[in-house]
Amino acid sequence: MSNKNGNVFFRYKSMEKKIAAQTLDIIENQRLYCPAPNLLNDPFECQANISFDAPLEVKNERAKERLMKENFEMTETEAKQHATVRWTQVEEGGIKGALSWLYKDWGVISFSAIKDNILMWSHYAGSHNGICIEFRRCLDEKHANFGEHVNFFAQAHEVQYSQNLPTVNFYTTSRIEKIRALILTKLDQWSYEKEWRIIMPPDAISKSRYVPVPAGVITAIYLGCKITEENRDAVLQILQKTQNKGVRVFQAKQKSDAYGLYFEPISMSI
Repeated sequence: MSNKNGNVFFRYKSMEKKIAAQTLDIIENQRLYCPAPNLLNDPFECQANISFDAPLEVKNERAKERLMKENFEMTETEAKQHATVRWTQVEEGGIKGALSWLYKDWGVISFSAIKDNILMWSHYAGSHNGICIEFRRCLDEKHANFGEHVNFFAQAHEVQYSQNLPTVNFYTTSRIEKIRALILTKLDQWSYEKEWRIIMPPDAISKSRYVPVPAGVITAIYLGCKITEENRDAVLQILQKTQNKGVRVFQAKQKSDAYGLYFEPISMSI
């Protein structure tokens, strides 16, 4: 039951009381919360071996450019005078200081390429008492929202898994390459998640961390094999209330002859 054709993404969500409303909000309001990288649950997220090796003239030039960008009234002469102090302070602050703009201002939306991973159901879907939401990546070109889908999911990048931290140079590695190295690289022990991420720039989330998804993206809901009747009804009621036409509902069940799950389609009636 894994995602073999790459046309769908999934998000495992808990239905525990303290966060059930956040889970149902995805379905009801067709939006996803986009946290800053420094709020991700793994403390090893967005880490790197950062190098400050660069010629003195390069350091001064980068510091001058940053000072002038942050202070529109500052002249080039003034920026040159403050450049050495600026890059010295940045280097003393280490990676957190050097990349504070990334950790706080940017955003990350995570998906998985699979829906049947037992560990993920346990960790992210409330020990199988939650749900897994399916997002259709590709629509027929004739679909009214085809363009919106293309624009939204074109931003998705596959996470790379490694035993080693990525290496970036603060001065010579481009900003986009820093972002990709830090946000799209994780310890290989997480590889079972088969994660994809959409990286949201500051201007896209400056007004709200909630990012709307195009109509028709949510195409199925998978109920955990241990979901309570209360949680099941809450999900079905939201689907009926919002008239999510075309959204299929499946019940996860444990295989009797193996460690695994299978999914049976169910009616949305309650």
